[in-house]
Amino acid sequence: MKPDNVTGGYSRSQAEEVARMCADLTQIVVLSVDARHVRGSWDNLSWLLSQSPLYHLYISVGWPEPEPETHSVDVTEDLVFVRNNFDRSRVYYDVTPDVMQRFKMALN
Repeated sequence: MKPDNVTGGYSRSQAEEVARMCADLTQIVVLSVDARHVRGSWDNLSWLLSQSPLYHLYISVGWPEPEPETHSVDVTEDLVFVRNNFDRSRVYYDVTPDVMQRFKMALN
């Protein structure tokens, strides 16, 4: 999903649209989101993820070519928040090595 141009995050209407499009699917659906927008959009994302146990979250940051503002925002607390508030078996992280290092340190 791409962040909404107006809110800068993932809107309820986007979540509802994805839920409608995927409602009849019987395989795992992986929702790709930008780590910078996860926490601010958590109500909408968590609503969407609650619609089916087949919905998984793929959180990325800094790939393939990081935008300059990607590294100016520390998403460590956001990643920890998701890990502590959602089923770990349904979350995938695709982050740069420096972000992963900060994430692991925050978990310890």
